[in-house]
Amino acid sequence: MATARKAVIGDNNPPEPTPLEASREELSNLELEAGNWFDGAEVENQAQADEVSRLIDTARKAGKRFDGFRKAEKQPHMDAAKAVDTAWKPLTDAAERVAEVGKAALTPYLMAQEKAKREREAEERRKADEAAAEARRLAAEADGSLAAAKARDEAIEAAKAAEAKAAAAEREKAGAKGQGMARTVSLRTTWRGQVTDRRTLLNHIARTRPDDLSAWLDQWAASAIRAGARDLPGVEIYEEKVAA
Repeated sequence: MATARKAVIGDNNPPEPTPLEASREELSNLELEAGNWFDGAEVENQAQADEVSRLIDTARKAGKRFDGFRKAEKQPHMDAAKAVDTAWKPLTDAAERVAEVGKAALTPYLMAQEKAKREREAEERRKADEAAAEARRLAAEADGSLAAAKARDEAIEAAKAAEAKAAAAEREKAGAKGQGMARTVSLRTTWRGQVTDRRTLLNHIARTRPDDLSAWLDQWAASAIRAGARDLPGVEIYEEKVAA
């Protein structure tokens, strides 16, 4: 027969609820009370207005407490994550610095490679065009003899081979790749812009992307009004009352 476990102090006392559990219970009670008041009917008298105001205040205070609990629970994780970032950042920054300096050192060589590639590409294209022209000439001048037909066919094959070499030169990429590297380091073309005539650009956007311009203007006007602007050309500013 098994021996019964001896009762100890605390058996009848459940553990204290966590802040999240307690907050869920508090919110449940608040929503239950609010549901009795906020049933779609309008406020009709001062007593009801006072009671609704009390519920608003209760909800605001509860929300602030809930957010305080959230921040307190989250903070240790944020501190731990920050510590990890702080420990690793010097290493990742140093590695990136090595890569950036290396790319700067490699750029002149890659540019020279790119120039040589363009020259090879142009030369192979020139040869392909000449071979194609020669094949067309022989085809046009063929007199029906076996020798002419042979010369024509050989010229056509030579033109095909030259075209293949030209296409290969066009596909070739200039770059550098060391043993074991995951990918070749090569030049990358980027495009940048500097606005030199704002009015011309603005007129272009107004013609071609009016919705984008309208959205930006709405955002800008709203920001200016929040900052205190009360007179903006082209903007109707009006007062609106809301419960706060």
